[in-house]
Amino acid sequence: MKTDFQPNLKNMKKKFLLFLFVALFSNPFFAQDVPEVQRPLITKIAATWCPPCGGWGWTFFENLVIDNEDKATLIAAHHDGQLVTMAGDEFSSNFNSPYQPYFYVYNDDVGASQSNATVKRTEVKDMVDVEAAKSPVANTGMILNLYDLQLQIVTKTKFFQAASGEYYLGIYAVENEVVNFQQGQGANAIHEKILRGSLIDDTFGELISSGNIDAGSEFEKSYNIE
Repeated sequence: MKTDFQPNLKNMKKKFLLFLFVALFSNPFFAQDVPEVQRPLITKIAATWCPPCGGWGWTFFENLVIDNEDKATLIAAHHDGQLVTMAGDEFSSNFNSPYQPYFYVYNDDVGASQSNATVKRTEVKDMVDVEAAKSPVANTGMILNLYDLQLQIVTKTKFFQAASGEYYLGIYAVENEVVNFQQGQGANAIHEKILRGSLIDDTFGELISSGNIDAGSEFEKSYNIE
């Protein structure tokens, strides 16, 4: 079983949101360095009972992972079915996703379908390459410590550019190689990038700063999670 640790910053529809994807099942210790990198967010909205999610949408997402895993953060948010989570359902509602599978880069609908999947694969890769070359407004580093049944998370968010507005820190569990049913793939399909849930109370994060923020500003948070 593998998991991801991938930070990213972007404005979603509901509020400013700093995505921080947490590896819970690998080495529990990470340096609290804050890398000056921008990782665009790619989201798949899915459900396990959905035939297209296990058909052209399955292949399309696999190709997105192959093309963009080194430069982007990818998640599969299930809003219904056997892998549904509260966070997945809220992500879908926040995007106002009309059905599934649906694919977004940041907030923008990719417009992918069975008939144009090859073209859209190239378009998404081009968008990711452009975004990943940009300097981030902010990013977050963290340290994880696991003590018996309690996970301690210490985060540091650094602003590399001056900013204004409200910024929220969200911490999520994202799991790879989840063996579960998927219509079109069978009972033992191997799912990647599954959003398991938020590790803090609000799916869309905790406020870390508002108003005008100077370049070089740093904000630290700590969490203890059973």
